[in-house]
Amino acid sequence: MRQAATITKNFVVLVVGRASEMVTHFVLAIFLARYLGATDYGVFTTIFSFIFFGGLLANFGLGPVIVRAVSRSKEDVDYIYSNALTMMTVFSIVAWAVAIIATLMVDYEPRIVRLIALACSTILLHGMRQSSASIIRAFERMEITTGLNLLFSVGQTVIAIGLLIAGYGLEAQVVLAIAASFLWTFALLVVVGRYFARFRFNIDIKFCFRLFTDGLPIALIQAMGLITQRIDIIMLSFMTGVTSVGLYGVAFRFLRVIRIFQGSLSGTLLPNMAARFARSVEATKRTYETALRVSILFALPTAVVIGAGSDVIVGRMFGQEYLNGGSAVALRILVWAFCLNVISGPVGTFVIACDVNIFQFAPYAASIAVLNIVLNSFLIPRYDFYGASVSTVICSAANLIIKIYWVNRLLADWKVVLRILVRPTGAAGLMALVMYWLRGMGLAVTLPVGLATYLAVLVGSGELTRKDIGRIRSVGSELGNRAKELILMD
Repeated sequence: MRQAATITKNFVVLVVGRASEMVTHFVLAIFLARYLGATDYGVFTTIFSFIFFGGLLANFGLGPVIVRAVSRSKEDVDYIYSNALTMMTVFSIVAWAVAIIATLMVDYEPRIVRLIALACSTILLHGMRQSSASIIRAFERMEITTGLNLLFSVGQTVIAIGLLIAGYGLEAQVVLAIAASFLWTFALLVVVGRYFARFRFNIDIKFCFRLFTDGLPIALIQAMGLITQRIDIIMLSFMTGVTSVGLYGVAFRFLRVIRIFQGSLSGTLLPNMAARFARSVEATKRTYETALRVSILFALPTAVVIGAGSDVIVGRMFGQEYLNGGSAVALRILVWAFCLNVISGPVGTFVIACDVNIFQFAPYAASIAVLNIVLNSFLIPRYDFYGASVSTVICSAANLIIKIYWVNRLLADWKVVLRILVRPTGAAGLMALVMYWLRGMGLAVTLPVGLATYLAVLVGSGELTRKDIGRIRSVGSELGNRAKELILMD
């Protein structure tokens, strides 16, 4: 019961905190899209795609490794932190240099090159920030990282909107992002040093090498995943131009914000699964199946609602320029990639927690990355960002199929995903039919009727029981209490 309470508490904290971040990031995205226009918003999206790639190299897969190591041996936290922080700082310097070289190799106009090079300075701090955050997560104190993230997110958003209203453009946003990154990193270092771990100049080369070898397969798989998720933006930027990136970027950004649910669930489960696996494989399996069920129940109706309301979402939030430019169509396509990714999410967490040799996954992850590059190379020149959207959905489907295959290998039960998927899929399908039939009555009618249909089918089929509904009410109550606490803290 204590483990279940810990998972629930951390999940609620992460959902409340990240939902608050989601709102602030989404509000900022709306202002950026409207004030900068599709072209400069495309430049903004391209800049931060380069930072994401650099951040991946700086992290080098060590975040989950640190969480796992500290979760199992908290008495060695100073030793683990000192070595991990040193390694990730070195990786950050290398990643910064690689990002600068890559920027110079791409045929962008000089202004874009200068802005990317300036923004990439944040990569230098990535290792310090991620290693410190991993220590806090390992102690399952998600409220600390959530509070800090929320503080800096809200502060940066308020200042960014003020700059836009005052007439300052893209350059000011880049400088603000750099300043926020420095302050955020400093705050995490102070918190970890005071409450969790002390950095000591006692570097163990053998232990660092072990961290390196443990992190390498995770880094490779993360790299392949990031290529699958972000290479379309880079390819669009030099194949069709940054305006296409801007039109595609609003749909991409909207779904990235919505995926906060998946990130919260994964961040909650990893330290708990890692600690439980050493004691009970069966208990870890049950936690995984529960997480998968929750992901499916969330992803399917969300995809239906977003698909039905894509014109309203894009037109009212981002403006007529994006609606006329085709962003709503991209959103209708990309939402199914979002759905597939959320459903497949818990498998990766389960694998990392179970100490499986992750190198076995590398060929599959590489094949999906290569497939994405090939599809984008063929589809983007012909169909612009619609082609990039289709490529993303195909690769997400391939990723889900591979993960179902690995579930069979790890759990000797290939039917587990399909068994959990059947009834929610039928309920979501009926929900979509009802909303399509009522489409002329507007979202104010179709949305509540559609959701009521979905819930009625789940209850009627036995997928949702009274016990489940009681848990949902309990979590809802906890969400409300945590939200009040965060508001009072602010």
